[in-house]
Amino acid sequence: MGQLTVHADEFTTLWKHHPVRTCTSGEKHLNHPTAGPFTNTSATLPPPQESIRA
Repeated sequence: MGQLTVHADEFTTLWKHHPVRTCTSGEKHLNHPTAGPFTNTSATLPPPQESIRA
């Protein structure tokens, strides 16, 4: 990101005004030329707590 902020004024402006957050789930809607339309759903699970592993 460092070089982008130095060399791209537009990127720097957009980056300052766009809050970044962790994405833990989502859906992607795709239209495959042979299989047709489908939705890919994803989720990120947090690692187990240290106390659970002990």
